[in-house]
Amino acid sequence: ATRAGTPATLSALLAHRADTDPARTALICGPRTLTFGEWFERAEALAAGLRSRGLEPGARVVLRYGSGDWAAYAVAFCGVLRAGLVAVPLSDRQ
Repeated sequence: ATRAGTPATLSALLAHRADTDPARTALICGPRTLTFGEWFERAEALAAGLRSRGLEPGARVVLRYGSGDWAAYAVAFCGVLRAGLVAVPLSDRQ
């Protein structure tokens, strides 16, 4: 259960933080930083792109992770969720 007014999903939480504090740093990945606003905007753009390709809600999307760009991975993960899809993390070692 969640408190009244508390975002219930990761996607809703990102939207809430982007709305209330868009310029605040959300992620620091080495020399790269990402604000809540940037993270949300990039995730929204990715979600729109996935929907435009005809992916239906509930479709699975593999997200490969490893020692690469974790900020891009975070954007992709949230973008998949915002599109109503299911993120399937897969190590680049598999």
